Amino acid sequence: MGDHIADTTVVLEIGDHPFIEKQSVVLYSKAEPLDIRKIEAELKNPTSRFHWKQFDSCSAELLERVRRGLLASKYTKRSIKDSCRPLWNL
Repeated sequence: MGDHIADTTVVLEIGDHPFIEKQSVVLYSKAEPLDIRKIEAELKNPTSRFHWKQFDSCSAELLERVRRGLLASKYTKRSIKDSCRPLWNL
């Protein structure tokens, strides 16, 4: 069974966010540190080789569920957990 199926730490339902069109899970095994400045630059770059699309922000409640799930999931890399805890005061 793949990690995307096995990790049911956070299950997203239709209505949790407008982007969610079917029951989904958060794939914590693929979590990586990203530079938000680079992401924002790519979103604004019309010649980007990627086809990025920005969606509406999620609710504070959903963000909290995803954050707590990242720390609870056995599939999240330890280095990711260790860097997120102090940032989130968790």
